[in-house]
Order: sequence, then structure tokens, then C-alpha cells
Amino acid sequence: MSLPNRNQKSKPASGRAAEYPSADGPHDRGAVISRLREFVAAQSDQQLAADQIDSAASLLEEGILDSVGSVQLLVDIEETWGLAIDESELVGQLHNIDHLADFIVSSRDPIVDDPS
Repeated sequence: MSLPNRNQKSKPASGRAAEYPSADGPHDRGAVISRLREFVAAQSDQQLAADQIDSAASLLEEGILDSVGSVQLLVDIEETWGLAIDESELVGQLHNIDHLADFIVSSRDPIVDDPS
């Protein structure tokens, strides 16, 4: 399964990316997963603790998030990492925390343009 094109730049709502919440920098997948789990746990109707959330579980199909929670997750991602994700991607390719983290980390990696 391929992720959305990381060369396609997303603009944050504020016009600049929010401060990354990890001291380890923007490439730390573990910190991204932890942040996503914390947010999902706070939004979950199932009253889950962050460490109880399987990062490979489908957020919507497993009932971890409802439609309102999924929209709030997308807003949180945009505010935290400056990445706008279309709602249809949450149902499709980015349906779980693992895929969201991979997308966020790959999108935060510097993109080197070919000078030729």
C-alpha cells in the first residue's frame, strides 16, 4: 500500500507548521505515534487509555473514533504538524495510527529537489 504523495505540500491553517511536540525532532516516529494515541484516547467513546490503543487498528472500522472524533483528529494533525489531510484519506490509506505516523514523518522529512 502506498501513502499519499509526500511531495505534495500541505499548508497549515496558520500559514506555518506548529511546533513539533517532541524534543527528538520531526523524524521520531515513536513520538508521533505517542501523540496520536494520546489524542485518539482523549476522543475515544470507548474510554481507552493511550497505551491500550492498537496502532494497527482501523480507527473508524473498530469504532475507536466516530465521525466527529475523526474530524477533530484531522484538525489536531493540521495544528500540530501543519499537514492538511483530506477526510477521505482517513477512511482509505490513512485509516490507522501506524499509517498516519508514517505519513506525518515522511511529510516532515526534508524534500530535496533535484537541481538538474
